[in-house]
Amino acid sequence: MKGINVTVNENKNGFHIPSEFNKAKLLDWFKEYKWFEVIPLVRESKKQRGFYHAAVCALYAYFHESLDHHSHEDIETVHQWLKLEYNGEYLEINGKAHLIGKSTVRELNNGFLERCIDGLMDNYMIDPEVLNPLKYKHWRDAVYPNGGPDNYIDYMEEIKLLKKPTL
Repeated sequence: MKGINVTVNENKNGFHIPSEFNKAKLLDWFKEYKWFEVIPLVRESKKQRGFYHAAVCALYAYFHESLDHHSHEDIETVHQWLKLEYNGEYLEINGKAHLIGKSTVRELNNGFLERCIDGLMDNYMIDPEVLNPLKYKHWRDAVYPNGGPDNYIDYMEEIKLLKKPTL
């Protein structure tokens, strides 16, 4: 059963269903089913998506020897890896299991971002302050626009919260 999108009405005491088709579908469901689960849809913000790409994906690239955290292509490669690792799903095709990375749209708020951060913390043992969204926000709003480092990772190095491990 596919969900129906509804919005809170103006009085904030009920729901508004903008589509006549969805209204009819919901009425049919009421006739057929007795119980419904209401799940709020928490939208991710562009700022949250920016934190994911500019801080989390860039940190994975920073710690990977063959990737450059300045390269958009390398950050996109990391994003594809993270989709497989933390948002993957096995599909069976012709008797073989294939791991595919599912879309991360609307997944940042559903645990995907936390799983990626936990993976960084477990694998690279970095200072938790590096992944503090308030530090990222400070860099984005105050440091970068005023001529500071052009990416978050370089800013973390500049303020001595991050250093690349040496072998």
